Amino acid sequence: MEVKNPKNGETITVLQVDSAAAIAKKVATLKKATGQLKQASLASRKESMTKFAAALDARKEELAKTLSNEMGKPVQQVRFAVPNLLCIL
Repeated sequence: MEVKNPKNGETITVLQVDSAAAIAKKVATLKKATGQLKQASLASRKESMTKFAAALDARKEELAKTLSNEMGKPVQQVRFAVPNLLCIL
């Protein structure tokens, strides 16, 4: 499956389409992880989210460029989306 920039039609990347079995395996893995997260303490969940937010923050320019290409918006507009996401986390 091709991911295209809607602004100029250029192919950004080509993704492999998963089989039904591969999707089922990923769903099972996600359900297991969700169960483990429910068991974790609030402090542990907070620490995980803080690390995730820090990882996003460290790559915010890269993420802004990727979102810009995928949505066809100017990168200047999309740069505000990543900090907004960090505020939510």
